[in-house]
Amino acid sequence: MDNTSLDFNSRKHDVLSKAVINQFVPKFMPDAVLVYSTLAIDSPELDKNLQVKLCIPTDNSQTLPDIILYKSDSNWLVLIDLITKHGTMDSNRCNELIEVFKDTPAELVLVNAYRNKKEMNESQTDLAWGTNAWFAEEPEHMIHFDGNHVVEPYKK
Repeated sequence: MDNTSLDFNSRKHDVLSKAVINQFVPKFMPDAVLVYSTLAIDSPELDKNLQVKLCIPTDNSQTLPDIILYKSDSNWLVLIDLITKHGTMDSNRCNELIEVFKDTPAELVLVNAYRNKKEMNESQTDLAWGTNAWFAEEPEHMIHFDGNHVVEPYKK
């Protein structure tokens, strides 16, 4: 993934966003393409061709996740919410994302990105089953809440 066009500042969510791009993606989604990022300074990074192909709505920028990746080999749309910006991906947030992305031909993979486990522990009771948790302080590990795989599409 080429992230040379992304410019981050020192806000908590920008630091976490940079960690997702530089640590999570190479480890867990090495062939994924960055489709969208709300946290690039001044203008979101959005691949217009993939936006159309994957039916990503342009009028829902407030409800879009912080980072969207596309993994073409598995046809996964990886939706990443940063705890520092959106909060925990609870069942209400999952339902909201399912509604926003109801027309996409890709399967949805839902990921909560945290700075550390302490942040997750403060909101763990709200986490939705079928989501994933990743920690910038321990970038080699991820937790999947349900199912047989570390990362798999969200079951509607």
